[in-house]
Amino acid sequence: MTDCDTEIFHSIPFFIKNIAVFFHAFLVSLFSTKGVRKKMKKYFIAGQQITKYLPEHKSKKGTPSMGGIAIVAGIIIPTLFWTKTTQILLCAYITITIFMFIGVLDDLKKLSENNNHGISAAFKFFLQICGGTLIVFALTMNAPPHLDPYFIHVPIFSNLSGSLFYLYIPLAVLTITSTANALNVTDGLDGLAVRTVSPCFVLVALLAFIASQDALSHIYSIPYIPF
Repeated sequence: MTDCDTEIFHSIPFFIKNIAVFFHAFLVSLFSTKGVRKKMKKYFIAGQQITKYLPEHKSKKGTPSMGGIAIVAGIIIPTLFWTKTTQILLCAYITITIFMFIGVLDDLKKLSENNNHGISAAFKFFLQICGGTLIVFALTMNAPPHLDPYFIHVPIFSNLSGSLFYLYIPLAVLTITSTANALNVTDGLDGLAVRTVSPCFVLVALLAFIASQDALSHIYSIPYIPF
């Protein structure tokens, strides 16, 4: 996005811009889902296999997998269109892409072997920790000079916020890996995690809104990020 384009987007009222971004993300996810679904049915007719621990979910067997690709497309494409790419956003894109490929690898193994096992937990953890460590180091090494790259902001409880120095790196990697696996455990049961993810998306959207408002971000001890 050029500087001229950035000025134009900044002139759009905040409320209208958010509605536009929402529908842009919705449409990208919708059409991406249709595309992924079509390809999955073509190459993997059997579709998602249901774990033996959920016999009552057998009716969901055959659901097309890899819906995460559509979700990632719905996140990255509108963001690239509506926001100027910064180092922080670039790290976010890379993080999402790395973990998407881990999920794709896991799903491909399930589909090709026609079972619910996927890649081993140890190998998945190894890939996630490597990816998380790479991203955290990139973020800390490229932090603006006026910011402490090891500072932890605790929303609402500002008195608990503070710099953790090098303890920040393992904590950040643990947070990224734990967040990713919080979804993997649910998604791995029957391949459907929309109901679980939706409330999380709402919370993240709320946090993003607060972070975009200078006054609110200070009240709730959340770093201010101009949108």
